[in-house]
Amino acid sequence: MDHIDVKLKLAIGAVGKAAAACEHWENGGDPGPVADTACEAEEAISVALEAVAGTYPAFSVASYPETRLGRLVLAARVLVMAGTDEGGRSEDLVIAAGVLEAACEA
Repeated sequence: MDHIDVKLKLAIGAVGKAAAACEHWENGGDPGPVADTACEAEEAISVALEAVAGTYPAFSVASYPETRLGRLVLAARVLVMAGTDEGGRSEDLVIAAGVLEAACEA
């Protein structure tokens, strides 16, 4: 497993954890873990994106590698942003984790 795969796996775990916290809150649970896990997910996806791009990329589609891997990680980043914004939903994060899984296979 190379360093990109490791970063992607860590991002999958963090995004999954955020999705679970968000879903628990949506179902009447404690909102406390939502903010913490959202920050962890955002950090992990940023690190994965940086690993794929080879540098800290500007947030622009044109700045990412024109590869399936680069585009999938970018799509996951957008979904994490949607899922962690106010009004975001756990489903956004579940989809992001699935996209990251596809990126691991790319």
